Amino acid sequence: MSKLSINVAKSSRSGATLKSYNWAAMIAGYVTADTQKGRPLSDVVNAEWIQAQTKKQHGRCYHCDKSLNLTWRAGDDANVSVDRISNEDGHNKGNCVISCFRCNVTKH
Repeated sequence: MSKLSINVAKSSRSGATLKSYNWAAMIAGYVTADTQKGRPLSDVVNAEWIQAQTKKQHGRCYHCDKSLNLTWRAGDDANVSVDRISNEDGHNKGNCVISCFRCNVTKH
């Protein structure tokens, strides 16, 4: 699989590989927050899961169906985000979907 923080991505949103996001830092932040809040962690999301789930969702937000940025853009609401289905649990593969940043923070 590709490195986690390369700054290159294909231009097509639906079939592109997510490469410009710093997945390691993003996931570490999720795990830190989950641990601090006492959320159960079991099968934590990883870069490969995020990429596969984004492709499965055709590069679109799970909640609003908006096309996601496959190249990270500072401050953009369409950036890829990992949203927990149950906020009681951690960022585990069975508890997460890919959403745009806006939907993740506004909680549909």
